[in-house]
Order: sequence, then structure tokens, then C-alpha cells
Amino acid sequence: MWKERIILIVVSLAIAAALYSLPTVVVDNKNSNSGGRSGDMSVSVNESIDRGSIGSTQLSAIQTLRDSINLIQDNEKSLIFADSLANLYSKLSVFDSAAHFADLAASINNTIDSHIKAGNYYYQAFNFASNQELAEEFAEKTRYHLNYVLEQSNNQGSQEQVLEAKTKIALTYISSANPMQGIFMLREVLETDPDHELALLNMGLLSIKSGQYDKAQLRFKKLVEVNPDHLDGHFYLGISYLETGQDNLAKEQFEIAKSLNPPAEVEQAIDQYLKELI
Repeated sequence: MWKERIILIVVSLAIAAALYSLPTVVVDNKNSNSGGRSGDMSVSVNESIDRGSIGSTQLSAIQTLRDSINLIQDNEKSLIFADSLANLYSKLSVFDSAAHFADLAASINNTIDSHIKAGNYYYQAFNFASNQELAEEFAEKTRYHLNYVLEQSNNQGSQEQVLEAKTKIALTYISSANPMQGIFMLREVLETDPDHELALLNMGLLSIKSGQYDKAQLRFKKLVEVNPDHLDGHFYLGISYLETGQDNLAKEQFEIAKSLNPPAEVEQAIDQYLKELI
């Protein structure tokens, strides 16, 4: 019963996230080359755009910057415009468009920070991709940019940046045809840094998915020790306890999660769990 409810919650949250993340501004990537390198920079605005969610000032800024990139051939100025567009789209949570322009900036600048930025935006776009084809495309581009960080790790970039990049690359493999590659990479991250939050969270989620709730408890316990305010850590630790019949411990974790001001849909799920644990 609990497992079915977990599935329903996860699916409903995924659907909500997917609907929320559908781009209001669409990038034309028809002539874009694979492997993260940018091609045609033309951008079209969807006529069905929700103008209540994007203000006229933001729309005007986006249009001006797009026009500037199309007109100016100077790399330094194009870099400034592309980076500004990436930042604007990111603030609007339109991560595929943010990634597209960060990708252009990285191709001009070619610094570790510019590749991290592009890789992170593609990773966000990967998480919210509306179909498998797009997810695979964004995963490939995430790996292209973040592998640059790993390749340059001997010359530049902190260990924190390297481990973050490695974790996100790993997570793009988890949902691919080669999930074990991702799992091995996550284990390597935790061998280097046992306190790495993103790696701990996802190793815990993988343990839940495979029904290994005792292992999940270890991961999530460690996560909330590292970060006592980690909402997901407390929530999934509660689920792990619930699945092993430790109702009092589960209730305690759900109450902590509720105290951390979760999103409305997560709070609703927590309330449902607590109601059934009374």
C-alpha cells in the first residue's frame, strides 16, 4: 500500500514539475551541432506565451539581446549578450533556453566556469525535459560540458566543482541504457566525499527504488546529519522507516519535514502520511 502511494506521489510531482517547466520561450535548435556546440542562434517567441509570467521589461530585454547577437560579430560582445540571455532565461526557469545561450558563451569563453554554467543549465533542462528524446539530448550536452570540468581538474577547478560535475554526469546515466555507470560514479563521489549531499540523496533514492530500505535509511540518516534542514532527506527517511514498520520514527521525520516549509503538494503528502500514522 505504501509503495503504491509513493509511486503516485512521485508521479504527480513529476507531472506538476513537467507542466511548470514547459518553456514559454522556444529556442530554435534545428541547425545546432551535437556535443554542446552551438549552431543557429535564432530564437522565436511562442505566440501563446503567458505574458502574465514574463513582464514586458523582461521580454524587451530578451528581444534586445537576441537582436544584438544576430547583428554583432564581435566575440567579446556576443559573449556578454549570450551570458546575459542565459541569466534572464534562468531567472524565468526556462532552462533549455538558458542552456542554449550558456552553451554559446562557453564556446566563446571556454573557461571552466562557463562550462559549469552551461552544464548546470542543461542538467536542469534534462530534469524537466518533456519527453525522452529531449532528455537524452540534454543529458548528452550536460555530459559534454561537465566532462570538461573533469578533464581540466588537474589544472583548474576545486574538488567541490569536480565532485558536483561528476555527480550530475552520473545522474544523467542513471536513466540511460547504462545506469550502472552512473551508480559507480556516485559511489566514487561518496568515497571521495562521504558528506556529498546530492550523491547521498540520489543513492538513497536508488535504494528506495530497489526496495533496499535499510540502505536507504543509512543514506538519508547521513544526509540529515550533514544538513539538518534537508527537506528531501527527512521526507525520504520517513518513508524508509515507514516501509520497515518503524512508525514512530517515520512520524518524527515527517513532522520535521513539515516544519521545513515544504511546497504545498509535498506538505499535502506529508499530512496524508501523518493522518494514517495516528
